Amino acid sequence: MNLPPANSPLVSESGSPTAAIGALAGQLALSLLLGVIAMIGVAIAWGLLANATDSIYLYAAIFAGIAIGGAMLWPLGKANTLLRVGILLVAAVLTIAAVLAGDFLYYTLQIMDRNSVSLIDAAFIAAPRFIEAESEDGVMSVLFGLAGAASTFFRRGRR
Repeated sequence: MNLPPANSPLVSESGSPTAAIGALAGQLALSLLLGVIAMIGVAIAWGLLANATDSIYLYAAIFAGIAIGGAMLWPLGKANTLLRVGILLVAAVLTIAAVLAGDFLYYTLQIMDRNSVSLIDAAFIAAPRFIEAESEDGVMSVLFGLAGAASTFFRRGRR
């Protein structure tokens, strides 16, 4: 797949509608790719930080949302409001997935440490407990992550 450079304008300078649509499609694909990469990185960092400190910090959820939302908006530059809202809806879904995956990694690592089992066995043990634990404690983490992702909407695009 041949993507345009990240700093290319949203509207083609040639004036061709086909070229403009192609450039926008490339930027959207890059935006999604960066969002998925940021989601994976945030989830791993979230789980490892929580395991190292034996605590989950809500401000880390804000940073998670900012990282994912910022990564997704970066390729678009000064995009119009409708496009930014659409991208941030996808960023919100990826932020929720990152926070939940990070929490699951944290619970899995805790079980692995306490019971001296492999990572896979700990994941199978953690799965049923994770759902009930998240329904009680995970809501605030998700809300703070969404607040972080929403805050990137107000960031000015690059010039």
